[in-house]
Amino acid sequence: MIRFSLLTVLLFLVSCQKYDDIFLPPLIDPVVRLHTPLPDFGAIPDVALKKQTFFEFMAPIVEQENLHILKLRTALLQLQKKMMQPNSRLSRYQQLWLNNIARKYESKFCQVLDPACLDDLLLRVDKIPASLVLAQAANESAWGTSRFARRGNNFFGQWCFVRGCGMVPSQRDEGFVHEVKVFKSVDYSVRAYLLNLNTNPAYKKLRKIRRQLRENSNIPDGTSLAVGLSNYSQRGQAYVQEIIHMIEYNNLKDYEIAI
Repeated sequence: MIRFSLLTVLLFLVSCQKYDDIFLPPLIDPVVRLHTPLPDFGAIPDVALKKQTFFEFMAPIVEQENLHILKLRTALLQLQKKMMQPNSRLSRYQQLWLNNIARKYESKFCQVLDPACLDDLLLRVDKIPASLVLAQAANESAWGTSRFARRGNNFFGQWCFVRGCGMVPSQRDEGFVHEVKVFKSVDYSVRAYLLNLNTNPAYKKLRKIRRQLRENSNIPDGTSLAVGLSNYSQRGQAYVQEIIHMIEYNNLKDYEIAI
């Protein structure tokens, strides 16, 4: 039996998009800024200027990643609508794309023509408000000055558990094996963080809050979703309140896209 890599399958799907009645974007946004120089945030003495520089650097990356997620979501909504039509069926390409996105977002596969099977995927495939992303990035990376941000492009304190996958924390407790993951670029760090919030069981509450806002015709916002972040830090609710305060104090809602 011939086996194809996921990349090969995705490239094939992209080439076949024009033959489908629904545009299916690639699961991974091909636009990644690998060589964008990281500003030396620690060399900026003025606090207001440092914050402005930080947000202006991070915001376009966050917007790009969120827009790609929203493209995936739009395609899912269109597929769901198609599945609700009488005598409708998905093409082979649509079914393969759907199964691949389910695998990426750690959701169940939609093997039958049932619109309800997309509910869990739609719960996961949605944007994380920019205000929340920016506040957490600033908090977790010490405004881009932490060792993990400067040397590993890791702005969210993400861990990995394979020896050599990242940097060993200087205060790691004895018996622990985690490292702080190293990313090729800040874009990859943002992408991994968004996928983490959209798939990790620890943030199920955040995803439910977002869905409830959608069902009530409200646009998901950072302060509302921050309530679902109590598991992100050992500080629990104190961490949640700190993130909400950072969003409000720095007027980060100005960076949110109204979608």
